[in-house]
Amino acid sequence: MLDLLGGKWTMPIVLALSAETEHFSKLCSCIPGLTPRMLSARLHQLMANGLVERQEEQPGCPHYRLTPDGQQLAMLIQPIETWVVAFSQKESKRHE
Repeated sequence: MLDLLGGKWTMPIVLALSAETEHFSKLCSCIPGLTPRMLSARLHQLMANGLVERQEEQPGCPHYRLTPDGQQLAMLIQPIETWVVAFSQKESKRHE
């Protein structure tokens, strides 16, 4: 589980799904640099670990959403994201 949480794309995917249920293509487009292949692999890992679930309201049009455990994880990640943004801004000003 720690390898999954430390993976490059796990936090951005969980944060993107924390706002709402998403289509695969929308998830891929809202996370810069994330390829469809990597998104697919990471979603499968997150589903296998019970953090994300796939729903098909229409055949061939899957949506992904966080499970209750995934929602708890998102609540832990959000303060980390806030800190990273604040730290990055502080570092940018320091190097100007």
